[in-house]
Amino acid sequence: MKSGKLTTGTIILVVGVLLLGQTLGWFPAFSWANLIRLWPIILIALGLELIFPRGVLSLAAPLSIVIAVVFALNGPAAIPERIDWHTLPTRSITAPTATPSAELILNDMPGIRLDLKGSSQVPGNQVNATGSSVMIRTTHVSSVQGRNRFSLTARSRWSTGLQPLRITLPTYPSWETTINAGVASGQMDLTELNWSTITVNAGITNLRINVAEPKKDQRIQIRSGVANLVLQLPRGINLEVISNSPLPLRQLTNAQFTRLGKRYTTPGF
Repeated sequence: MKSGKLTTGTIILVVGVLLLGQTLGWFPAFSWANLIRLWPIILIALGLELIFPRGVLSLAAPLSIVIAVVFALNGPAAIPERIDWHTLPTRSITAPTATPSAELILNDMPGIRLDLKGSSQVPGNQVNATGSSVMIRTTHVSSVQGRNRFSLTARSRWSTGLQPLRITLPTYPSWETTINAGVASGQMDLTELNWSTITVNAGITNLRINVAEPKKDQRIQIRSGVANLVLQLPRGINLEVISNSPLPLRQLTNAQFTRLGKRYTTPGF
């Protein structure tokens, strides 16, 4: 078969089936815009036909078109979002209702700097995230035992060093934060946050935590390596630090923490 005819015939056949199927109600409503965005697959198919003009491998061209169309019919989630990596806006993740307590879970953020702070300007059921070369890839919000749970996964365009991901939380409710993937540098300004627990489940090279006024029984858990930990604490705070990292522990003992195994507590805890 002459090169190009197989691809052209497949395109005409697929478009005809889609038009007929939508007219007869065979397919659910889908976006033709998603199909148009797949136009580069035509170039790939033509290239495959030129490389493999005969034999079994010649079927790769029409199969690539069919597979791309099947993915497009699955909805916008199957088509990667177009991202302007130069001007990434703040993304607001909002829960249906505000709750007295909330949980923030951060996943898969290697190679970037994490800045976390609180602000009274953010509504109590919302999380704001802004990146430079980092984009919030997926989010999930659920309500678990009377609290909102925000799960965020970041995505980087490429390895660009310590590019920041800034997350702003409302002053209230009471926050529990869990970091499940290592970042190169972390800075948490908790001076305006009502927080109870910070848990680090993977390594952060440098971690700085700034706490303002004392709260009741706050806890920082470091379950994996942190090369350098700096705590800026007010007098009279009730704080427990649990750490598996050897380096930060010496700093905690110098700050008048009482040691019990891997647990370090202030006198008032």
